[in-house]
This record gives sequence, structure tokens and C-alpha cells, in this order.
Amino acid sequence: MKARAPGKVVLSGAYAVLRGAPALVSAVTCYAEADTSRPPEFVTPEVDVALRELGTEAVAPWFDASALRARGAKLGLGSSAAILVASLGALLAESPNLGGSGPDHDSPDHDSPDHDVDEWRRRVYERALRAHRLAQGGGSGIDVAAAALGGTLLARRVTPEQTGVTQALQLEPVTLPADLCVELWAMGHPASTAHFVRAVFDLEQTHPARFEALLEAQASGARRAAAAAQAGDGAGLLDGLRVQRRALDALGRAANVPIVVDELRTLDDHVPGDAALLPAGAGGGDISIYAGPTASSAAFRRAAAGLGMWRLEADLGAPGLQSLEP
Repeated sequence: MKARAPGKVVLSGAYAVLRGAPALVSAVTCYAEADTSRPPEFVTPEVDVALRELGTEAVAPWFDASALRARGAKLGLGSSAAILVASLGALLAESPNLGGSGPDHDSPDHDSPDHDVDEWRRRVYERALRAHRLAQGGGSGIDVAAAALGGTLLARRVTPEQTGVTQALQLEPVTLPADLCVELWAMGHPASTAHFVRAVFDLEQTHPARFEALLEAQASGARRAAAAAQAGDGAGLLDGLRVQRRALDALGRAANVPIVVDELRTLDDHVPGDAALLPAGAGGGDISIYAGPTASSAAFRRAAAGLGMWRLEADLGAPGLQSLEP
């Protein structure tokens, strides 16, 4: 059985999503593929945890995540989540009752192909979310949601008091405004999300008042962007992204981690006032986002190329987990 799952880009809400602010995450047309007919060359920690949860009969499938890498390095598109979702998807498509809790055959819509796909994605998402968090010691889980469910999602962590489920995610599909142009630019300098997150949240212990002010600035921009996305307001979403760029810069300086790298500051001269340039997700030298009412200028592209950056030819809003079987 073969399956594939998309990578993701976090457009808005980095860091603040871990404290309940809304995040915008979009699946991208770069995929990890898994194949149960081939033995694995490597088993990721996330897949290893998922296999233990499924039981002794589960065997890791082969996978290929080369589309989520370039020039010998990861691109920062959520490869661990995509590999996990594709692997679980292939395993559960081949053996629906693996690990128990198979599909609900009593559902009135069970004979609907769309229902079957949605149910498969939901089951994979729930198992992958748990395994990913156990393997990585936490995290928002929005990369898993994008890989399993696809599209562009407005995601918010909710408390156990609200749902009865530890660290649940509230997810809402959204359509990005038609008057918004988003470009993804790669640098090829991998950053450690876990290291950046630890450094930022260490501030809470060492400088609590400063931390709260900085994170609230980021959360404010995230809320602005989320509301604008729901309303189809491209200008408002861009305003929220610009607020977050400033907040992320300040947060990185305070935590002594390069959330906003020097290359982006160099490119600021080529970004018009109605556009935004900011790191995707946790930042560092992975993916950066150019967003505006129109595409970036020729001057911006020349300057970016001169800094060793290249535009990633990927579309947002990709479908989620898919079977590759005929």
C-alpha cells in the first residue's frame, strides 16, 4: 500500500500558538511518500512511537521524503510529520483494524467514498498527533494536522477543561484571500525548532514580564491575521503578518536566537509597505514568506538570489493524506 502526505508552512501564529493564539498553517505541494511493500531504510522516532502504539504486528513502511529536502538539507516543511502521516496512512489503509478502533461500519455514510477518505484521515491524524508529541516532547501539532487533513487551517490549542482531551487542537478550514500573493523562499540553512522554542520559553523563567509582553505582541498579530483570513481580508492579513514580523524580531533578540535572520533584514529595502516578509514558523534559516497584494519585484528576486535564497515552487492548500493506489 502506498500513501503520501504533504509538508506544511506556518504562515502565522508561531510560538504564540503554544499558548492558545490562533495559527494559520497550509499544506504545500511537496510530499512524503510511504510504501508498505518495501522495507524501510530508516525508521524515524515519530514512526517508531506510532508503531509501538499500534502493536507488535505493525512494521514500518519504506518512505521517501526527498521532496521536502534540497541541497542536502531539510527545508523546514514539516518532514517528520509528513513522513509519520504517510507511513500511518499506508499502514491503516492496508490493515484498517491495526491497533484497534477500525472504521465505523455502522455510519449511515459508510458507503460514501468521501466518508471513507475523511474517516481514514481522521484516524491517522489522531494517532499521528499523539505519536508526534510523544516523540518530540510536545509541540503544537499543527504540522500533523496539515499533513493529514490538508488545505489551509486555522488552528488553536484548547485546554483539557474545554474539551476533556489533553492538548487538543481546534481546527477550521479557511480559504486565503484571493487578493493575497504568497511566495515561499528557501535558504537551505536548517534551524532547530526545538532549540528555538526552548530558548524563547526560557525567557518566561528568567524575565517573565518581558516574556509576556513579547509573546502578547506576537499573539496580537496572530489574532489579527486569523480574523482577516476568516473575513477574506487580504490587507488585514498582511497587517497581521507585519505585526508578527516585528514581534518575532524582538522575541528572537530577547531570546538570543536568530528567528529573523540577517538575510531578511537585508531584503527589507525591496519589500513595499503593503507587503510582508517574515520567517515561516519558528524561523531561522529554513523557509521565509513573502506575502503581498502582488508578486515580489524583480529587484527583490535578484537580491534574494544574491543572498543564496531561491523560490520554492510549491502551492499552498494542498490536499491532505492521499492513497497512491489505483
